[in-house]
Amino acid sequence: LHTLDTFGVFKNNEQERLKALTDNHLRLGNYLLSTDHVAEAVRQYKLGLEVTDRLLRLAPADSLPVYRNDIQASLLTQLGTAQLQENNAPAARASFQQAYDALTYGLNSFYFGHAALLEGKEDEALSQYRGIYNEVQLGLVLFEVSRLALRFPERRARLESFIPRLRDTILHEHPEMSPDATDYWYASNYFVYTKAKKQWKSTLDWSVKIMAAAEKLANQPGASIDWKSRYLDATLSVAFYYLHLSPQDPGAFAKATEVTELAESYAAKEHPYYTYREWFKMNLAHAYLLRNRPGDHEAAIGIYADFLKTPGYEGDNWELLQKDFRDLHRAGLQLPNLKGVIEAIKPAN
Repeated sequence: LHTLDTFGVFKNNEQERLKALTDNHLRLGNYLLSTDHVAEAVRQYKLGLEVTDRLLRLAPADSLPVYRNDIQASLLTQLGTAQLQENNAPAARASFQQAYDALTYGLNSFYFGHAALLEGKEDEALSQYRGIYNEVQLGLVLFEVSRLALRFPERRARLESFIPRLRDTILHEHPEMSPDATDYWYASNYFVYTKAKKQWKSTLDWSVKIMAAAEKLANQPGASIDWKSRYLDATLSVAFYYLHLSPQDPGAFAKATEVTELAESYAAKEHPYYTYREWFKMNLAHAYLLRNRPGDHEAAIGIYADFLKTPGYEGDNWELLQKDFRDLHRAGLQLPNLKGVIEAIKPAN
């Protein structure tokens, strides 16, 4: 942000610099909002909107609808969401209205439901929430209402009692929607939130809930391969976050290993072409390295070396492995003789 903001006007393509600035303000605002730094998030969104105004003044007429839809509306929607967290329902409603006007097809009414609910207008809120039409949206809305309840203790009882009413109403009116899928997306939002705040016990708990919901959906007759993949994705997270708790829970290694072995067995039977199947072994290697019993160090190195020989589906496997090491280190875990492990497995090129 500093570089883009202080470098000066681009002679040949100033619009690209301004678009990059808006994107970075949005991303930083989203990170700050996800970690409850609400005032700082609001500031970033407003700065992004100021840059957007400059972009719109420079843009040719045929680009204006795209910039308003793709850039301005996103910043305004997130600004409104942050303003709710500031207990400023009128400002949030105004931001949502501006986002509605900027979007080609308008903004879903459930955003306005949040403002009404914060003001205590539950019937109006429920009417606005009827704009929800799939489980992804319902999971997000339930999460956002729950987060408001946590943010404002004086409203907590009222908001938490409203959540089951909202969930039951929408599911009743949409029998095609799955309660299990709703639970999956609700837990997924909480997983992202607690992970951003580095609340590892809560992150694990929400991972387990995601896994349970995905398992139900994956094992239904005629289940899509997507739910089988999501179930296996969840097992990877559960095993990984068990390791985060290993300093406080000596049994975490056994739990991580058990989840990994169950996932490998499931993948072999139900989804042999699962993209991240080799990653199960990487979690197992992390567990060995952290447990550090006789023979564990060598076992971990062997698994890491084999992992690095497999084709990378999501970029370079060495980069992915280094990211895991960094994540575990930042979580406060001490990886025994990590330097020696890296020396033993680092690719020559």
